Amino acid sequence: TASHDGYSKGGVIHERSFNLSDQALTVTDKLLSKKECEGINIIILAPGVEVMDISADRVTTSSGIIRFSNIRKLETEKIHVAREYNRLEAATKVCACFTGEMKYDVLQIYSTER
Repeated sequence: TASHDGYSKGGVIHERSFNLSDQALTVTDKLLSKKECEGINIIILAPGVEVMDISADRVTTSSGIIRFSNIRKLETEKIHVAREYNRLEAATKVCACFTGEMKYDVLQIYSTER
């Protein structure tokens, strides 16, 4: 578990914890504040990882499944990332909007080797 006060002007501490089991990598994000606050968890998928399906709480990709808990909205966006200097590649950004605390599990990682 780690935390930072990068949002301290708003009175918010962001805490993140990781748990690795045989079934999944679980990431928990908490926004610790005296008042209710909203956050956005952003996951950048590697170039070449395709989104196959998206529902209210799950993103299925060509490399595995990401399952979300306690989110208000889930959406994806096409972006470009730099794999090396001045060379951009298409990728996908997954945005999960939440209030207070959220969790996601990365399940069933498939090999991308061919």
